[in-house]
Order: sequence, then structure tokens, then C-alpha cells
Amino acid sequence: MRYSPIPDFPLVTKLFRGMLGRTVTVKDSVRPQAISTANKETFTALYLADKYVVTVAVCDFKLAAASGAALALIPAPRAEEWVRDRKIPDDAIANTREIFNVMAATFNESNPSTYAKLGFFLPPGQAVPGAANGFFASNVRRMDYSVAVEGYGEGVFTVLVV
Repeated sequence: MRYSPIPDFPLVTKLFRGMLGRTVTVKDSVRPQAISTANKETFTALYLADKYVVTVAVCDFKLAAASGAALALIPAPRAEEWVRDRKIPDDAIANTREIFNVMAATFNESNPSTYAKLGFFLPPGQAVPGAANGFFASNVRRMDYSVAVEGYGEGVFTVLVV
């Protein structure tokens, strides 16, 4: 099985800036994101290459709301309401899913020998399929990014690779 390397800060920044059309600051997160296969609080994407999960990406509720709203130019106060109420509308979730879909290009740019594509996008409450459970073990490589979307706030984005 081939793997996708963890994308560097410039690639992650390029993706979010390009998708959202606004200033985005990406740095190392001082708060590692709590993740689990139960997927209670996060949005999780599984990327496949040759039918195998090669990368897992996870974002917290704040980043999902901020990026989902920013992509559609929905005012920031609405995104703040979504976080407060713990409910993001379906159209904003679809926007977040599209960002995860385009993220596959970042993994492919990091490792051109592996063609990864978005296989699954799991909103909070939808458990991670068993085939990806190994990515949630302590021995995987991971990077937690702090992503600040201008005018919308900051959240955490995590990439896991074996």
C-alpha cells in the first residue's frame, strides 16, 4: 500500500486561500485535535487510492462552519450561530465537503506516485468505517494545523497518514 505524505503549510494554505478567496493563515496547532472512530465532534474525510484508505483528514466544528460559510459568502455571524447551536446547514456542509474533495489534489501534489481521491466524507455522528480504524492509533503520522479564515475565525485541521 502506498501512502500520501503530510502536506506542508504552504500547500494547505494554498488550498484554503484558493477555495475561499480570502486571507487564510495556517500554522502548527498548539491544541491537538481530539479524534476518534466514533466521530462525534468532527468532520472526517477518508481518501482512497487503489481502493485502500491512504489518508484521513479531520476538521473541527469551528473550521467546518467557518470554511462552509466563507465559501458561499455567508456572513460570519451565521457561522458563529452554527457553532454555538452545534448545527451546520446541509448546504454549508456540502461546501465543507467540497473543500475536502479538492484537498485530494494537495495530497497528490505532495506525492504524485499515489492518486488519492475523496472516498468518504463523514459528518459528526457518522462513525468511521472499520477499514480506517488503524489511522486512529497512536503510531500514525499526523499533523494538526491551526487554520484561521479571515473574518470567520479559527479551527483545527488534522491529517493522518500511516
